[in-house]
This record gives sequence, C-alpha cells and structure tokens, in this order.
Amino acid sequence: MSYADIHGEGEGIGPKLKRVGVFIAVLLIIFVMMPAVLDGYRSFKIGSQMDFEMHGNVIHAPLYDTFRDEFPAEYVEFRSRLAVMAREGASNEQLSQFGFGYMRNFTLTKGEHLVAAPDGALIELMKRNLALVRALRDESLPLCAQMTATGLQPGNTYSPPVQRRIISLSVQTLKSIAAGQQDPHPRGEVTQENVDSLYEALVGTIPEQDALAVINGMGFEALPLTNQCAAGLALYEAVGKLPEDASMRLTAAIIAPQPNAR
Repeated sequence: MSYADIHGEGEGIGPKLKRVGVFIAVLLIIFVMMPAVLDGYRSFKIGSQMDFEMHGNVIHAPLYDTFRDEFPAEYVEFRSRLAVMAREGASNEQLSQFGFGYMRNFTLTKGEHLVAAPDGALIELMKRNLALVRALRDESLPLCAQMTATGLQPGNTYSPPVQRRIISLSVQTLKSIAAGQQDPHPRGEVTQENVDSLYEALVGTIPEQDALAVINGMGFEALPLTNQCAAGLALYEAVGKLPEDASMRLTAAIIAPQPNAR
C-alpha cells in the first residue's frame, strides 16, 4: 500500500515533508563557539589578533575559514559586529545568541541557492548529515531526537567528535550555498510518486506510524525519543537510496530553510 492509498493524492507533499528535515537548513546557525574563542573577542585589539582567535582553533577553524573564503562581505560584518559586542561587555551567551541569529538569517536569505546546489554538493551534504545523526545516536539520544525533530539549539554541549561532525556539515552547507549561487540547478517539485517511493522505503525499516509521521508531519514530536532518532536516520538513509531524480528532489525539499523553525 502506498502513501497515496492511505492519504489520497497530493497529501504530505511539500511543507509537511520538510518538518523532520528542519535541522539541515538551520544547522549552519550553530556556531559552536568555545569560551576561549569568545574571550578572544574581548581582548581584540587588532584584526590579526581576532583572526588568530577565530582561525587558530583546531576544531572551529574550518568553518570560519570557509565562511571567510566563500562569503567575504558577510564574514567581515559578522566578525566586526562580534568584536563591538565583546568590547562593550557582552557575555559569552549573548555572543553565542548573536552568532545563532546572524547565521540563521544568513541561511534563510541564501535558501534558494542552497536548494539549487549541484547534485554532487547535495549528495555530500546528505552524507555529512548521516554521519552527524549516527554520531548523535551513539552519544546522546535526546540530542539525536532534538536534531531530527526541531533542529539543534544554542546552549547544547557537544563532545569534540560531535563538534567536528557539526562543523563538517556546516562547512558543506556553506560550500553548497556558494555552489548553488554560482551554478544553480533548479529542480522540479516533489511528486506523489516520489513520496510513495519514500514511504515504501521507510516502512521497510521503521514502524508504519513513524513513517507516516515523517512524511505528513503530524505527531512526530509525540513519538518516543528512540523512535524520533531512528526515524530521522531512516529518512536520510532512504532518500540516499532512491533513484537520483527522486533523491535530489526530496533532498532539496528537506533542506529548504524554514522561517518558522525553532
């Protein structure tokens, strides 16, 4: 039985499908700033000192490096505003919240470029998503569930291995946005056939009610944490195994930024 047989033609396509994939679009906002880096902003006297603090950190440097290289104007604005806030006495929490909001807005304004990224960029993005979901599943079930249900939030504490996965995915998000801006690959809308194929792939790995929650967006957050984590993992694995055209359309729908995401 297909998804269309249960809900009728046209149900579950579009915004509903994107519900569980919300974290991909907003993950870039998680600049996991270590206190040492934030404290460096307070002692900032010259540009070279701030660059050292931002780009000398072994875990976070790839993210700052990529942001600087791919989006130099936005990078300069981001760095300058952080420096002003730090010199005026902003707390680490306030600086992190600013980074969260700034990068969230950046992701939303660049959303059309993200979903238009070339196939290779989106495939790599999904690979890194999978790696992060698996790492969170093995380390923290609540964080894995949060990631798939609402998206990771500021204030969480991550182990160095998970931080590296987050940074790796965020780096690829930036690169995908840049690639979609330079060489856009528009894709068609998700079709009923795409949704049916996804549903069939999901019900082979997770309970039917969980598969329905993934696709129609209803009741997902009411699932046990274990089910939320498993369903999110199953979604990304299933999308990656579908025929290329369906996989790319579904991937684009899942990663599309959502202004109302928490």
